[in-house]
Amino acid sequence: MTEQEKPIITSLLWTDLYKVTMGQAVFHNYPEVGAVYEYINRGKHEFPVGFGEKLQRQVEMMADLSLTKSDREFLERKSPYLQPDYLDYFESYQFNPNEVHIEQSGTELRIDIEGPWQRTIYWEVPLMALICEMFYQENGQTPDSQYVNRARKKGRQMKEADAWFFEFGTRRAFSHNVHRNVLEALVETSGTPDNGGVLLGTSNIALAKEFDLNPGGTYAHEWVMGHAAMFGFESANRKAMEIWANEYLGRGGGEAFPKLGTALMDTYTTEAFLKGLTAELMAYYTYGRQDSGVPIEKGEKAYKRLEELGFDTQKKGVAFTDGLSIEKALEVNAYFKDKLHVFGIGTELTNDAGHKPMNMVIKTHAYTKNGIWLPACKLSDDAGKESGGQNAIAEAKGLFRPN
Repeated sequence: MTEQEKPIITSLLWTDLYKVTMGQAVFHNYPEVGAVYEYINRGKHEFPVGFGEKLQRQVEMMADLSLTKSDREFLERKSPYLQPDYLDYFESYQFNPNEVHIEQSGTELRIDIEGPWQRTIYWEVPLMALICEMFYQENGQTPDSQYVNRARKKGRQMKEADAWFFEFGTRRAFSHNVHRNVLEALVETSGTPDNGGVLLGTSNIALAKEFDLNPGGTYAHEWVMGHAAMFGFESANRKAMEIWANEYLGRGGGEAFPKLGTALMDTYTTEAFLKGLTAELMAYYTYGRQDSGVPIEKGEKAYKRLEELGFDTQKKGVAFTDGLSIEKALEVNAYFKDKLHVFGIGTELTNDAGHKPMNMVIKTHAYTKNGIWLPACKLSDDAGKESGGQNAIAEAKGLFRPN
């Protein structure tokens, strides 16, 4: 085995927390549902000849991964919302490479993932991390000598501004090593809440374990998209929030875990989310997550709606996570200084290594139930960022963007 053929992903925990929290929610609520994902190359990146075959070999090596005893102990300690039955399932879980279909034609790469939702949900994050790392590697690109110093500076800037944030950069990190070194630099200069700092943690569970940080994240677009496919677009946000609150936030009578109380606002436009939001439902949540559109504009609308519903915006607020630069985060932080808010910053931190960051996503475009194909889509607040089946997109636009 050559150096390049050694496995890049070496831990089942090299993923973002929201995949595991969504994984438990799917395991408990939708074990019979299937999911179909597709790779979307937004940046129109050109892949070297043979890239797909090398990626396939890396995917096949992932079948050897499993949850270790220390992995489970870390999850039990840092993520008490993960229940024993789910952890038993996750401990027995192994990737099935047959669920991933990779084709390369010239410089174009096509990837589809299909299988039970409770299994395929774990592919997206490590697969995107693989694509990024291999892309730079295969093109002979290496990180510059100043990326760690830039990360240190960003950490200092966030601390000086008293801007709370999570590092959310797993999917588009330049490489595993760059990601690790950047997080270490952030811990050094931004500090953690234990020592008066502002770095709340990282979405990457493996690195949270390595640095003994809090893993952070709640749910992603696919959670809302799945509910849209099963229950209809107009019920999607409400159903997604209800089931999530039943699972984690005490709505179903169980123990409440407010750290998971962040609701994604933009799957079918923030305006539609806020219009349908009720005080009864929002009572279980702490944040609405802004992930597209202009941050201050969408934040203003969210805070106004929270106030209309009778909430104190120093206690309920907005999590800003849409491709933020440090400069933009600091601007938003200063603007909303008297309101509760937090930031999730990804590519700006983990792929500021001297080369153009990749622009790509892996999204669900259909779900299956009882043998029935259920097309799905995401609109977001940014025109052109729609994903999913074309008929589903057209239907959603008719409902949420009639003009």
